[in-house]
Amino acid sequence: MSLRLLLALILVGLTGCAAPTLVGPGVVRVDGLQLQTPIAWSQRGRAGERQWTVDGPLLNALEIYTRVKPGELLFDLPSAKQREGIRYREGMSELELQELVADGLLAAGVVDIKLLGLRPARLGEAAAVEFELTFANAAGLRYQALALASQANDELTLLLYYAPAEYYYERDRSTVTSILRSARQAPN
Repeated sequence: MSLRLLLALILVGLTGCAAPTLVGPGVVRVDGLQLQTPIAWSQRGRAGERQWTVDGPLLNALEIYTRVKPGELLFDLPSAKQREGIRYREGMSELELQELVADGLLAAGVVDIKLLGLRPARLGEAAAVEFELTFANAAGLRYQALALASQANDELTLLLYYAPAEYYYERDRSTVTSILRSARQAPN
């Protein structure tokens, strides 16, 4: 399966959405979160499922999932409907959250996933976990990913950045890290 098909599957729920809009630089409110971005991004999606990209989703993407409730699929993929392993469950451990993301990516068709760097973090005032993953598409292109996941108020929030490991991941890593560090619940 190509990465193009992977992204199409991940974004299957976004197909009816309006054309991409520009966000940032600066403070951006998105689905109950407040993020500080030093650069502009193209955004598409709907409430609860946003995708930001600079160069196009095959080269870099920051996926923003908010308000995922217990029992809901993290990635709403047609191939995942029967896979209980990618449904969010309240009170998941840090390792289970990392495996939830990995299982979702596997359902989308990536291969050779490796889980890396699990560590405690914060999403504003809420406890969170930050971790890394690597994976490949069917053609063998290696990707690296950085994620921040938080469970608060019985809901999951996930920010997942991925890009080809060869160049784009390292190019944008410090920018994405600063965005993840800035993430907090938006004031009402």
